[in-house]
Amino acid sequence: MLASFKMSGFVRKLAITLVVVVGGGELHAFALLGPRPPWQTATLGYTSPPPATFEGGAGPMNLNEEYRWNVPEIYYGYSPEFLSYFGQKGVDAIEEAVAMLNDLPSLEDVDLNDYQLESGRINLRALALGLTDIKSAALSLILQVRGLSDPTRYVFTLRNRYIPNPPLPIFYHVIKRNFDPVTLRPSSFVNGTLWTYVVEELGDNRAWAFNFPVDPLERLLPRTLPVAGVDLNGLPDGFFWTQLTRDDVGGLKHIYRRSNFNPENSVAGVSDGTGGIVDGGATAPVGFPGGGGTYDFPGGNVGVGGGPYDFPFNAFTNNVNAPPVGNVGVGNTPVAPAATRAGIDMLNMVRSDYDALLGVYFNPLEMRYSETILTNNRVGSRALTRTVIQPDIIFDASDIQGGDGTSAWLIWNVTVADNNWLNSDALDGVSGDDFGPGVVNPPFRIRFNTAGDVLLNENPSFVTEESGIRLLTWGSFDGTTNDPVVFPVGTSIFDLESQVRW
Repeated sequence: MLASFKMSGFVRKLAITLVVVVGGGELHAFALLGPRPPWQTATLGYTSPPPATFEGGAGPMNLNEEYRWNVPEIYYGYSPEFLSYFGQKGVDAIEEAVAMLNDLPSLEDVDLNDYQLESGRINLRALALGLTDIKSAALSLILQVRGLSDPTRYVFTLRNRYIPNPPLPIFYHVIKRNFDPVTLRPSSFVNGTLWTYVVEELGDNRAWAFNFPVDPLERLLPRTLPVAGVDLNGLPDGFFWTQLTRDDVGGLKHIYRRSNFNPENSVAGVSDGTGGIVDGGATAPVGFPGGGGTYDFPGGNVGVGGGPYDFPFNAFTNNVNAPPVGNVGVGNTPVAPAATRAGIDMLNMVRSDYDALLGVYFNPLEMRYSETILTNNRVGSRALTRTVIQPDIIFDASDIQGGDGTSAWLIWNVTVADNNWLNSDALDGVSGDDFGPGVVNPPFRIRFNTAGDVLLNENPSFVTEESGIRLLTWGSFDGTTNDPVVFPVGTSIFDLESQVRW
């Protein structure tokens, strides 16, 4: 204990020195999320602890290697399992999280000083009953799907582990994957709080850099956690977010601001906006209007093309035997060619119901928009059409705990596919030198664990119901005096309170 106190005093002095040296402006940071580069191995602690939220793995990216959405609207829906377990009140909780993101102003012009360093609050009644707020969990996960990682996990992280003369000594290279949203320099601060680390050996030839706040009070009661700073171990009981923090918005601003140009591919389903099944508007200029093909559909001047039978796809969209144009998407459907694109700036989430049995929409959604691109050092724009055949994000509910012998208790996970990250590294003519930038390529499935009210027991001493520790009960609550909502549907807070042991 005494050694710990002395170390804490030393780090406090170091913190004061750092503030003097770097100045008060570099007290914030964000971390970027993308597909885990080959060097982020289990040996360096990139799989555990904590467990990976993203199935298949995701890790912290270097500056200028960010992954982002490059379409202005994200479509989302709810699986039947989610609706059955959480019901309308569960949907209402998710919609509150979505509203916080949709209410963001233009990220190009946003003033970070408008956002507080603290967002987390505690509902004491929910704390006493061991409730986990689904709204707050969803908000954190959506931020990560948008390209932000947990900065508190990667303020410091391992780059190399080397043992020249086994078993000792062991050498580590420690780097930062945490960047100040204003200066873009690596930072040891998160929302104004100084963090440090200790390297821990985990056994089985594994290690990791364990990050923690310098201030011991911040460790006991974390006040400045960013919303994106939540891992698979979940949120504290009774904890809920009130808003995005300064560093959350700072990270989004860096990724999506209009002045951030990245070479990028297009996601599947995006096509040139000239219209026309037969000639695709080949004789018309690119953009709005255009097209005018012989068999364009539907009629009138409404929509892309403006021909008598306008149809909002390029010439070969429905022709599987046609040569590909640009990048090839699902089902050989051509997508818009790669380009150096500006950040999309504002992302809007739109709820859309779908055929859950087939996993697709009865009628594909068609979105027309324009994007800003950089060509020959000149900024221009082009019109695009996106055809969406399934939700970009599906909120789901299932038992994700895994089989016998699983030690970690899983609160949620995000199901991803191999092509959910489109690396644009090769677009600069040199392949393999970078791990980004890239594009977030939907769909994603955010799944909440519905294994039920789980009690943790430990053999041999703590094996009774009275000694069990409650691990997970989903709820929805805020800072008002309203009773917390308890899930699954039909569960009452009074039923939960009746289980309290006196």
